[in-house]
Amino acid sequence: MAKKFQGKYRTESHRYNHWNYTNDGAYFITLCAKYRDEYFGTITDGKMHLSDIGRILKEEWFRSKDIRSELDLNLDNYVIMPDHFHGIIIIRRRDAKPGVSTLADKMNICNKFGPQSNNIPSIIRGFKSKVTVRARKINPEFAWQRGYYDRIIRDAYEFWRIRKYILENLIQFLEKT
Repeated sequence: MAKKFQGKYRTESHRYNHWNYTNDGAYFITLCAKYRDEYFGTITDGKMHLSDIGRILKEEWFRSKDIRSELDLNLDNYVIMPDHFHGIIIIRRRDAKPGVSTLADKMNICNKFGPQSNNIPSIIRGFKSKVTVRARKINPEFAWQRGYYDRIIRDAYEFWRIRKYILENLIQFLEKT
């Protein structure tokens, strides 16, 4: 349920409060178009056909790696659907010191207000912004759903399961329709 802050309703963050999102790790990301409008393309004959905005989304996804040169980003499996996008981002900090980090190190509470950089929220914010600027030249109505979904991928089995889900997303979509 939404709580009030300074007399206004606000949505609580779904971020995991005990995780530092600048950590090395693998993250499963889902972004949706506002109102789940089908801006990114259509499915015909069992295949996803990207629209111009869908092609922009794909280009900007791969550009994210080059834009964030201070990070060693690996953009793993992804899928673009008519109204949403799934992808896996793997972060390895280039400036990380060699050595073993413990789970306690990674669980430092780091979700606080203030400048954010080189973390999942800043990567997604930049990505959504770049897509929006370019997409609105094609369709001024284009907008993203507020926020996004992320999941910290915790082990190899979960990584495999999410990769499989991404690869089979189109098939699952077609089975529901």
